[in-house]
Amino acid sequence: MSEDEEDEAAEPIESQPSVIPRLINVALAPSLIRRSFAFNQAALQGDAGVRLGYQLALESFPLVTRPNGWYRTIGVGAVYEKEYGDATHNATGGMFNGYPFNQSRLGFDVRFAIPAGEWVIVMPAIGYGRVGADLQRSNPTTPTNCTAASAMDPCFGDVNASYLSVDVHIRMGLSPTLALSLAGGYLQGLGVTKGMDQITAEGNASMKGFHVEGGPTLFLSDWVALQANATFRRYGYAFTPTTGTSFTYRSAADMYYGVIAGLALFTK
Repeated sequence: MSEDEEDEAAEPIESQPSVIPRLINVALAPSLIRRSFAFNQAALQGDAGVRLGYQLALESFPLVTRPNGWYRTIGVGAVYEKEYGDATHNATGGMFNGYPFNQSRLGFDVRFAIPAGEWVIVMPAIGYGRVGADLQRSNPTTPTNCTAASAMDPCFGDVNASYLSVDVHIRMGLSPTLALSLAGGYLQGLGVTKGMDQITAEGNASMKGFHVEGGPTLFLSDWVALQANATFRRYGYAFTPTTGTSFTYRSAADMYYGVIAGLALFTK
């Protein structure tokens, strides 16, 4: 054996570069979510309804496969969720009117995995997201003119807001085939879209909120699992009048809660 070959053989294994396999988790699941939106004044019309839709989620670890080191504990996550239904408003004489309605959520983040035991992983995450609610009504009106006692059609404003998310995910294995997950975090609004068809029709708005979700994962094989999550999200809006406007409401709460359950595929 030559001197070069002897030096190569003597080099510690951990100092040699290696490729870390990437684990990708893709989940597609039906969603059943109830929305409850209301201003801080009961006289103004809000929204309440259960809508059916879907959620598509992606998680990938590690973000960097080479070289070795703490880089391999960085991953990315993304989610898109949308539900469809309608919104109705009771009118006089027992009649009601309605319009199609949909609600959506989009988000992605960078997460850092920290082992907290043989079967537990804690993952702080920071990301960006958007939330939307769209009442497909052709003639928008201001919140002040959209009262709960009126005989008008549903007329509450749309929502389109962006935010920064700061979350913590916890994964706990109970057995080789069963695991539990819990996630939650703070949502700091970055902007709320203005427009005559929006909840901002009469003034500016800021947003902040939080969310929490959790549920089990049951592995049917090495690459297929059943996942179920109960979810709760709350967005709080604070309103300030602009020059030349005047209104009495100052806040609104927009809450979503329900169940998301479906299949997840794991690939390497």
